[in-house]
Amino acid sequence: LVNSNQQLLYGVPVHQYWTDELEWPVIQHGQGILTINQTEEKYTWVEFKELVLKTIDSLKTSYENNITINKISLEYLDAFDMNDNDSISFIENNLQTSIKSKYDIPGKLTNIKINRNYIQNDGTYLNINISDAVNNSTNTDAVILVTSAIRENDELNLDIEKNLDDLHNHCSQVFKTILDKDYYGSLN
Repeated sequence: LVNSNQQLLYGVPVHQYWTDELEWPVIQHGQGILTINQTEEKYTWVEFKELVLKTIDSLKTSYENNITINKISLEYLDAFDMNDNDSISFIENNLQTSIKSKYDIPGKLTNIKINRNYIQNDGTYLNINISDAVNNSTNTDAVILVTSAIRENDELNLDIEKNLDDLHNHCSQVFKTILDKDYYGSLN
């Protein structure tokens, strides 16, 4: 992809590397961006972190000049089948998030999207997105929880592994905090 100045679009992946045809994980990169995507079936934090570190190391050694990493983002997408619950009840009971409107609009509610953004004391940005959708794996109504933790600063290169662990811990803690304890226990 090029613009009128013949420069690559910054932040847009232009190369993809799959483990095998449509087999996860997939690594993508472009000017100013590197993404590593994994699915639940093959995910463990230890193995995923190792892949991220190995990929960053490979990227760094492929350049003559040092590259600087100034932003790291870790994002988890979890789909929960609603099992015949309506989305508002499911979100309120299982994700401990209340959705109350003090008005009545005629018609049927067709979509819910809740976005909450926080900044932590350590400078980490947390983004929590809850929406209703269809789970492509099961073709059933679902609620999607996206939890993201982001760090931006010029010192990320000093200890990428520690920053990744910190972001993972933020996401894990948010997940465990949002989910109702009984519902969380039923997932294991």
